[in-house]
Amino acid sequence: MWTRAAALAHLLLLGGECRLRASRNADGGFVYDYSLHGQDWTMGSCASRARQSPINLVGLDGPAGAKFSYAYEPVSSAFQLKNGGHAYSMELAGLGVGGITYEGAWYDLLTINVHAESEHTFAGRRMPLELHLVHKRYDGSAVLIVAVPFDIPSLANASANPVLQSFLKVPLPLANMDAVVPGDPVNPMDLSTLLSGGMYFEYAGSLTAPPCAEIATWLVRREPLAAAPPQVRTLRDAILAANAGFGNFRATMPLNGRIVALREAVVDDTDFSPRAPREVSLPPPQGRQARAEQWAEDALRIARASADYVRDLDRRLHSAAEAHARVLAPLPLEQASGPAVGPNASTGAGASESMRPVGAHGAAGSAAQAGEAKVPEGLEASIAAAAKEAVADAVKQISAETRAAAMTAARDAAQAAVREIVSGRLPLA
Repeated sequence: MWTRAAALAHLLLLGGECRLRASRNADGGFVYDYSLHGQDWTMGSCASRARQSPINLVGLDGPAGAKFSYAYEPVSSAFQLKNGGHAYSMELAGLGVGGITYEGAWYDLLTINVHAESEHTFAGRRMPLELHLVHKRYDGSAVLIVAVPFDIPSLANASANPVLQSFLKVPLPLANMDAVVPGDPVNPMDLSTLLSGGMYFEYAGSLTAPPCAEIATWLVRREPLAAAPPQVRTLRDAILAANAGFGNFRATMPLNGRIVALREAVVDDTDFSPRAPREVSLPPPQGRQARAEQWAEDALRIARASADYVRDLDRRLHSAAEAHARVLAPLPLEQASGPAVGPNASTGAGASESMRPVGAHGAAGSAAQAGEAKVPEGLEASIAAAAKEAVADAVKQISAETRAAAMTAARDAAQAAVREIVSGRLPLA
């Protein structure tokens, strides 16, 4: 019969198993809540404290040590407003709205999330709202996140922030639902106002929601922007309702020796044109075009591997030739006859006698040894010639295979490009 303690332990164990089973939903996403503001998260890297976000920010009132540039296109087209269950987000990927140049690399803007209250704290204080502008490096997985805090000014008639108002143009969608925010060519959304004239705390951190991957660089605006009380109240109440009244901010993490620097945001005065490759967020290739690109990459990989193979084959054949020559070469006469011994060992005559071949056919023996000395030289030349011929054959065969694979991949890529141009999905300029 179970004791009360044993029954309690069993219930706790069952609860832990249920929690583990529920750590992912049917779609493969993580299941979590903000009841403890992330301090109980163990999925992914959330339990790490190496470089987790958010953090508390203090000081750094001096001038910025470096700069980063931003270039955003006014958003006049429609976009999706998504309720992911914990936060509202503008889905801007693929719309070519621009991004940031940081440390010489381009980062495309993908999405803008709303958090209430702010995730970063400023000398221990949380702001009412914080926007996260999530950017991704164009050629990798690195993430750059710009955090913009919002505060309510003391003025009762504070004007509404235009970007925040874009979240409120349509009724906020329910959990796990989307809404389409209509475009406004007359008054497009200007994201540059979020970064203009700001100084930014810079530090290496992580995503603030599971799996808390430590792949993010953060730029947190030092000076909060102003928002109208109705804007803050509407967004904050909706986020609280979606998260059982806890909000969607993670507790601050230890700095753990990380350096916090200060950067200044400047406008990128480069001509912002859809023709600029870095500023166009094209959707990933699909179907036959994706296969053609993969074949082209395979052809290049085969060519590189073939070159390495030929070099290795050449090296091994030459090594084999040298090894055969060393094995078949006769020993020097001094080693074959052994050291001279006897009273005449140090005299010229004694030495000549000791190295002279023994037998009636001494002269013939000397000629035979001379002939044997020439054998390794001929053998080495033969092996070297054979090696050279083998390498040439290998090069021809591999070059033919590589050329055929590359031509096939190029032909398929060209055909896919032509189809894209004909269909109008790929502009000529």
